[in-house]
Amino acid sequence: MEKQKRQELKKKYKEEQLATDPGLQLLSKLKEQVSQTFDITKEQLEGWSDEELEQKVVYYVYNRIEKAGRAPKGKNLVEWEREVLLSLPVGVQAVYATHLFESDLNLNGSYWDFFYQNNGTYAIDTLEGYQLMGNMKMVEILEQCIGTYLKMLLSGEIEEMYGVVHNWNIDKAYFISRNSKNFEELDSECLAIETNLVDELRTKKIDFIRNSPELLITEK
Repeated sequence: MEKQKRQELKKKYKEEQLATDPGLQLLSKLKEQVSQTFDITKEQLEGWSDEELEQKVVYYVYNRIEKAGRAPKGKNLVEWEREVLLSLPVGVQAVYATHLFESDLNLNGSYWDFFYQNNGTYAIDTLEGYQLMGNMKMVEILEQCIGTYLKMLLSGEIEEMYGVVHNWNIDKAYFISRNSKNFEELDSECLAIETNLVDELRTKKIDFIRNSPELLITEK
């Protein structure tokens, strides 16, 4: 009986917190939206507005990651979440990986921050996502970024700056040969075109989802 009473008091406390804390209310709403987005159908894609289209795909990935549970022993969280992503339709992979990249870009105004942190694990998925979307401008930028990151990794700069070391299974020589700009130069170019770039990337992603629904549908 005492245990049941404690549980009831705990539940009441959480309900009171939720009623007065805007942050908790927002988190609760997010969790609800994620839990409701457990598949992607043709009808859903047609019904979602342009404004919510990308976010709904991202919610679906969150849902799948949550359902997958904790990372197995010996794997870190990012590696495990990426494994879950790679089990999903290729269009979903493209939208999610580019979403992570663009979110970092919008927040920090820097390509470097994406590669310096754990999200850089998804760099090759991001590159392949832009290739799938036919966005060759961003493919060129990603190739430049990966190339300069690899140069910094080989020189020891990444570890010296306490950045995350990403071990991508790629032809490193190819990306190094493609590279002609460092992160400072790339970030300067990003800042110069940032406003237009955000709108352009969003429009291209919406077009991709609308024109290629078969690449995202999870239930045939």
